[in-house]
Amino acid sequence: MTILITCNDMVFVNTFKAFLDQKFKLKDFGPLKYFLGLEITRNTSGISLSQRKYALDILSDTGFLGYKSVKTPMEQHLKLSRTDGVLLDDPKSYRRVLQYIKDSPGQGLFFPSTSDLKLNAFADSDWTGCQDTRWSIIGFCIFLGSSLISWKSKKQSMVSRSSAEAKYRALANTVSEIVWLLSLIQDLQVSHTSAAAL
Repeated sequence: MTILITCNDMVFVNTFKAFLDQKFKLKDFGPLKYFLGLEITRNTSGISLSQRKYALDILSDTGFLGYKSVKTPMEQHLKLSRTDGVLLDDPKSYRRVLQYIKDSPGQGLFFPSTSDLKLNAFADSDWTGCQDTRWSIIGFCIFLGSSLISWKSKKQSMVSRSSAEAKYRALANTVSEIVWLLSLIQDLQVSHTSAAAL
């Protein structure tokens, strides 16, 4: 995706800012750098979003800055249930997510300035993934070119009778999101002529 800002675009932006200033008395602080905990960095290769300061503040507030970091937020293939085991006296050893954040506090999203405008989607399900309800867990992520623009992970609201049914439900959720994204892209007057890959 290549975005070119022409002289006419800048005239429109400046006119719009002047209009907003007349109505609401706004101040122009220049290019966005920090907003609601998000750090925004721009260069010629693209835009990067991260929450490094927010992550470091959480680690500092919880006293986890000195802890050893881990590569994954939890043990792989671990299935938890609310009826298994006993309550822990000291749950600090199970605050693994904080140790995971410590490993890469600047982890974020990168949106390149040049990329193709094709939607690519990936969907999956974990049949009867919830140990308590036996509901499946579904998830998807959708890319516009190489930029991640939409993602979701949720527990289904009913029991699927087979892994195939769980996968169909995951695909149906993904297709609904793709249809919505295609209409949004069309409203933004961006042409998307090729079929979305799923």
